[in-house]
Amino acid sequence: MSFFQSNFNNRELAIIIWASIIILWLCTKKDVVVSFGGVIKSFFTLNIFLSVLGMMCYVLLVLYIMYRSGFWEMSLLKDTLIWFMGGGFVLHLSVNKINKDERFFRNFIVDNIKVIVAIEFVVNF
Repeated sequence: MSFFQSNFNNRELAIIIWASIIILWLCTKKDVVVSFGGVIKSFFTLNIFLSVLGMMCYVLLVLYIMYRSGFWEMSLLKDTLIWFMGGGFVLHLSVNKINKDERFFRNFIVDNIKVIVAIEFVVNF
């Protein structure tokens, strides 16, 4: 428990606890479990899984290089994971839309700013 208290503030711990309770409650609903099973099955198809695995290896390599050069430290792990599960993962999965949309990066940055503002409001309020 001291790991959580030293790395997360009270708001973040409360969000984790409530999110866990909601996820556990959703696991009692049969239609949600069936739908989530389909999502998990789709995620582990060869093309998607190898693509995400490659992205994870790339991010780990960049973090290792930045750590060795002094630009990154373990205290940034929480922020790095939030970025990876948020913006980085979403951008990776929507990379096929880059050629179709001329304003892809502008729209992506605007959408990310909206999400960041919402998260920062909840975390820092």
